[in-house]
This record gives sequence, C-alpha cells and structure tokens, in this order.
Amino acid sequence: MAINENSFVTSTNIQFASSEMPGLWWNAQSFTIPPITMSPPEINTRSGSTVVLASDTVDYGEVTITAILDKEWKVYDELYQYFIKRLNVEKGTFEKEKTYDLWIELYDGKGNKIKRFDFYRCRISNFGAMEFNTTDQEDTLKSLDLTFTFDYFDYDNMLVKERLGTLPNTTARRSF
Repeated sequence: MAINENSFVTSTNIQFASSEMPGLWWNAQSFTIPPITMSPPEINTRSGSTVVLASDTVDYGEVTITAILDKEWKVYDELYQYFIKRLNVEKGTFEKEKTYDLWIELYDGKGNKIKRFDFYRCRISNFGAMEFNTTDQEDTLKSLDLTFTFDYFDYDNMLVKERLGTLPNTTARRSF
C-alpha cells in the first residue's frame, strides 16, 4: 500500500519559536492543542439550556510543548537562561512579568507547512524536569516539557480572516 500525501502515517516535524527570540527556532517532539472552555451563565441552576444565552467566560487550557534537546545542551541553555532571568531566586522575587507571542508550525515529511498555531501574550508556567539514568545510551534523545499559559490563540490566521470577512464557509451542508 502506497502512502499518499494525505496519509496520517506521514512523518511530521514540529518547530516552535517566540517573538522575544525571533532568530531562534527549536524542534519539538510533540505539543498539545489546548482546550477552549466556554461557560454559559446559569439561570435557575441550568447553564443557559432553555434560554439561549451566549457564554459569559471563555477559558483556554495551557499549551504544553515537548522540546527536543541537542547533545550539546544548547537548546536547554538558551531556554533556561531566557526564563530564569525573570526570577531572583535569592530574594524570592519576580521581575515584572513580560508576555510574548509563541508560534508552533507543523511540517509534513516533505517539508511543507501543514498548520501554524499562534499563542498570544504567553507566560511560562512550567519549565519541565529531565530524567537521567545510568542506562542511557550516548545517543539517547532527551526532551523537555514546557508549559505556557496565554491569553488566546489562533491558527492559520483564522481570526484575521474572520475580521476581514475572508473566512471560508465550512458550515455548508455536504450532499452525499
């Protein structure tokens, strides 16, 4: 059976970068598209089910990226130095927290971009742990989980397309 370009078994490459460090790209092993939770207001202990009301809150989950580390620790060093400079661990204080934009791009095995996710006003919430043991081989792939909170996200500029009125109509019924 031949694998075509639309096959789900085609290998994928993931890269991510930040507006704070625009010249640096990192490779990722995986990432999780965060959930979007909407909460319609409750009326008589019912969540807007009988009265059509819009949601009054929208919450985004966190985005987690599993970064691939290189053997020379350059990726870890860059990320650690970037994030640790916001802390003063000796005084127990945080510098004024800046936000930054983060984007993640997925590529197919041929190097063609499949999707781009943009996360706006990000803050790191977890600089993950790394495990080492005596059974590691010299070429063992190491990874680092990074978790970010953010204000909102977009993919393939859908919000921009919506504002400009160029969003394709995907709700049209299909005939079979």
